[in-house]
Amino acid sequence: MKFTKEKGITLITLVITIVVLIILAGISISLVLGENGLFNKAKSAATETAKARFVEDAGFAYSEAYIEKLEASNSKEITIGDVVSKLKSSYGYTDNQIKTVTSGVSDITLSDYEVTLKPGETKEVTVTLENETYYALVEGLYYTMTLSNGEVALGKEGVESLPEGDETTDTIHATVAEESGIEISVEGDKIKITVNKEQEQAGEATVTVTYGESITETITVKIKVVPKQGDVLPLGDVNVGNIKLAHGWKYFYNDEKENKVWLIYDGILEAGAHQISSDGTIKLRGNEVNSSINRDDLISYLNGTDSYAGKWDHIKTGIKEALDAKKITVQDSEIEVKGSPDIELFQKAYNQMYPNEKLEVQGNNTEGWKYRFGGTGNFENYVNVSDYHSKTLFFIESHYWLSSPSGYNGLKMCYVNYSGYFWYNNFNVTSICARPVVSIPKTAFDKLVS
Repeated sequence: MKFTKEKGITLITLVITIVVLIILAGISISLVLGENGLFNKAKSAATETAKARFVEDAGFAYSEAYIEKLEASNSKEITIGDVVSKLKSSYGYTDNQIKTVTSGVSDITLSDYEVTLKPGETKEVTVTLENETYYALVEGLYYTMTLSNGEVALGKEGVESLPEGDETTDTIHATVAEESGIEISVEGDKIKITVNKEQEQAGEATVTVTYGESITETITVKIKVVPKQGDVLPLGDVNVGNIKLAHGWKYFYNDEKENKVWLIYDGILEAGAHQISSDGTIKLRGNEVNSSINRDDLISYLNGTDSYAGKWDHIKTGIKEALDAKKITVQDSEIEVKGSPDIELFQKAYNQMYPNEKLEVQGNNTEGWKYRFGGTGNFENYVNVSDYHSKTLFFIESHYWLSSPSGYNGLKMCYVNYSGYFWYNNFNVTSICARPVVSIPKTAFDKLVS
């Protein structure tokens, strides 16, 4: 009988094979499940992707908050809290996805660092305590959120649970100088700033906001006083040739239809032959304007038109130079000058300042202008308005001033005197003086008074 020899696996070979397989399995498991394995790398990549997506949304949220700040002309800096609020309101993030931990206050921010108020107006400023740390929940871990130079970042390492916070016990305080004309009150995180109604002077004041012993911020309060008719404007001296008009110019009439404002000189200026009397007053008489001049010529003279074109250009030049000194640019064509206000302008100015009086005027060739109040009763030759405007818009001490020629063809005039009366009379009253009025664009007026 013949036997055949067959080859097989020896025990040693089997053991070696098993050992090799175990080593290979360990390597594979390590590559897949190890600390730097494929599984952890895939998980880390998913985490970084989720973090990048969150940071991208936070960047969009910051941009939205910044645009809203610009549209509102808000000086407040964007905080991480603003970004979180925008993420929740516009991007669907929930309170579970963004957590807040309260800790010790490190700083405060204000909703406004500069406010502009008129007398009687109030502004509320919100104080935010920088005592909150925000955490974003990403792939099961919490990452701290930070904001720097407009960019939101997440911490490198996440934590499974949030740290415990603590309570804040200090309160917010605000102070301002007593003579500032400003009242302040604090309720919680709100500071209420009010300018007194009686405040007459424009200016600035500083409100100091404190929290604890060392945390301080300031609010600049600009007080803007809107001038009233009769107020002297901050125009400064107006040079007319060698004469300096140092009395000042008053706010006379706001022409909303023409979008311009009329100013009236707070003194007496030349209107006749440029002859200055010993007391510095220039009378409306002399060779150039006298009792024999006709009414149309007088109107042309006062308005600087026709044969008297350019009569008042020296005042226009002085006004323009005074505005230029205030860095307010106005073209020559935008300035109008009259030697005195005509009766229509006078009536508009008066009724704008005293709307309840309802001044009416009526002219005829025989008697010139007549006047009445309230829309009832007879028109009178003169009206006593001293009770209403003494020492304000229509008052010049110790002098009469011209308002307008008569209503029709006569040369009788509307006069205003130092006591607050105005009436018509003959032109040859030698004590009548001119009182120039000037119109400037409303935009230039707003810059001047601001």
